[in-house]
Amino acid sequence: MNKKHGILFGFAVLLTAAIFTFAGCGGDDDDEPASTLTITGISEDYNDKYAAVYGEIEEGEASTIVVALANNKKAKQIKNGSVTLSVFSVEGEGEDMDLTPYTGDAAGVEIKLGIFEAEDLEFGPEAFDSVIAGGEATVSFTNGSATVKNPDIEASND
Repeated sequence: MNKKHGILFGFAVLLTAAIFTFAGCGGDDDDEPASTLTITGISEDYNDKYAAVYGEIEEGEASTIVVALANNKKAKQIKNGSVTLSVFSVEGEGEDMDLTPYTGDAAGVEIKLGIFEAEDLEFGPEAFDSVIAGGEATVSFTNGSATVKNPDIEASND
């Protein structure tokens, strides 16, 4: 291979790498935002069930509703006693619900954890009427993310 072909080959390799790198970044509904809530230590009884979280962050006189679920507005499946949910602030409701990745810091946030049979929810506080199990926890968010370890979860009495 002469020098000219070597330079063209090198350029082609770099261009191909750049295309694959950018194709794998952003823009897809399944991308996880940087803000996550990880819940570990969930009883194995709930593996393959689905989890979602609802909470409210008080910020002065205003409050921000936060939810943690999959990017596609569904509950997320629990695997090996753990689930990592995307954290969003919510504006609007129903079909007009707008989710924005939550990136703030907040301490002492009361959250409600729901475990469901199916991933599809009409998400909002009323979704928790259909939980098979649930619990509450107090968490602190740093840059929009938090971790809950070994939550107390009780089966629903319905």
